[in-house]
Amino acid sequence: MPIKIRDFDGGFGVFIEGSGVVSDAEYAGEMTAHLTDDLEKLSGYVWSLSDYSETSGIEIEPATLERVAAMCADAANQGVDAIVAVVVPSDVAYGLSRMFEALATFTGWTIRTFRDLSEAVAWIRECVGDQYCRELIESLED
Repeated sequence: MPIKIRDFDGGFGVFIEGSGVVSDAEYAGEMTAHLTDDLEKLSGYVWSLSDYSETSGIEIEPATLERVAAMCADAANQGVDAIVAVVVPSDVAYGLSRMFEALATFTGWTIRTFRDLSEAVAWIRECVGDQYCRELIESLED
């Protein structure tokens, strides 16, 4: 499966990993399920890290990003607040991620796009502190 979503650090964070070619339909389905299935779980997150550095292609349409941003806004309106880091490998994916940042500004979340996973993790650590991302740090050191 090209998108894998895992909770980390006792539910303080979520790590979303993409691999292979991430299709529009798969991205839409996974993000819809993630953002609508369990609001209580979402409200516990203080960070979210989406790592698409292992993808060979990202085929996400701008309209899908708009729908996902609207779901994020719904979650924010119900009390979900987190910082969001996105790691992308290509110029096109970088542009899509920056578009998502703009679409999701009304969530109030701090969202940043990175080219490098270690920079994204360093930013998360700086923002929330190591106590909220120990498991993430350890998993990436292995």
